[in-house]
Amino acid sequence: MDIFQEHLRIDIEKKVGFKINTTTDVKALLAILQEHTSDPISLSTLRRFWNLLPMRKSNNSTLDVLAKFLEYASYQDYVKKKNEYEKWLLDAKVQKLKLKETLDKEDFEFLSAVIEKSESNTIFISLFEYAFYNEKLDYCTALFDENNISCFKNKLPINHFQTNIAYILFIFLYGISKESFVNNIGKLVANKNFRENVIYIYIDIMGLNKRYGIILEKIEQESLSYEEQLFLKLLSGLKQYLNKSKDLPVINNLTRNELQLLPEVLVGRFYGYQMLCAAQNQNKEKEEIVWNDFLFFIKKEMHIRQYFHEFVHALLLLKKIQKLNYLLENYFEEIIDKLHMHSYLDLFIYNLIDVMVSFKNKDLKRAHHIFKNLDTTISKYGAAYNDYYLIFYTITGYHLATNYKEKQLFKEEYQKHVGLAQFKVFDEVYLETYFG
Repeated sequence: MDIFQEHLRIDIEKKVGFKINTTTDVKALLAILQEHTSDPISLSTLRRFWNLLPMRKSNNSTLDVLAKFLEYASYQDYVKKKNEYEKWLLDAKVQKLKLKETLDKEDFEFLSAVIEKSESNTIFISLFEYAFYNEKLDYCTALFDENNISCFKNKLPINHFQTNIAYILFIFLYGISKESFVNNIGKLVANKNFRENVIYIYIDIMGLNKRYGIILEKIEQESLSYEEQLFLKLLSGLKQYLNKSKDLPVINNLTRNELQLLPEVLVGRFYGYQMLCAAQNQNKEKEEIVWNDFLFFIKKEMHIRQYFHEFVHALLLLKKIQKLNYLLENYFEEIIDKLHMHSYLDLFIYNLIDVMVSFKNKDLKRAHHIFKNLDTTISKYGAAYNDYYLIFYTITGYHLATNYKEKQLFKEEYQKHVGLAQFKVFDEVYLETYFG
């Protein structure tokens, strides 16, 4: 396979959002292709193109179908735009954009077109960094305006470009000097588009006691919508819980109609926080009311995956293994559906829960088998919670350990992760008593 066909394969995987390694993956791709084109293409052709069957030279019609799926006129057009000369012209144009005080409509149309074709994080980030270091903060924040960059138009569901940009920008914000961070972060978060497309997408639990916590405090000084206010209250309450504060802020119950107006993730976070408050007040009756209210709420919802993430996080914190088991048994298919089957963090979390449940039920053989196959490199994938969930991985490994040396290694890993976060709740007692 020549270099451009390799690029074609990679670009298609980027667009559909998953790696194509198996026949199941190819079938999922074929279903997507059939929704976008009437041009014929077979399962066996796709399997050959992804080296799952003995390879032979791809014909032009196959290459054209795949190129058109990426919104090119033809495979020849795709190759032309991948050509190094075209790339040089693109780089030159981007450099010229850096010299401008502000970007105009034509500039943003160019940027939007480049991003939509290639999901180019590098170009976007290079413009932001150049403007930031040259103290052109209006230039910086204009990059996040949905009227300027089309990839930011649809707030939900969040696309790969948005999540990648948010993650990379947090690396940048954490890497600049303390003086530069303090002087500029207030000006950045004063812009609603920046908050929505960076701060509220990459939620850094591990950074609540550090720069992410400072960012949230700066946001509280702005004029905010009800949704933003609720988001900040819930994260502030979570931070206080993790730091073992005795009095958590009270957040009043919301009606079903009020909850339905909120994003799914925020609803899950609301119910999860109510569970934390009830547990801290040792109110078992309230815990059950919240639990049943949550189950009743999601019963009538079509897409429940987004409701679970924050709620599951609270159950893990509270060591509610049986409740986690209930969610695993009753909603696994909806959570790990075809669209999200390659979400590394989801797979990691629910496989880890499976290990916990198996351990609790004394099915040690199953627990050890699944635990051994967990992908502990999740932190490299850039999702906001990856490092945080490794705390629960090390707790589970500690209790599964079959000898003193292994136990100590997991304990050291646990201490390393909780040391970075500096949360008081994750002490040695928490580790020792997690499974009762």
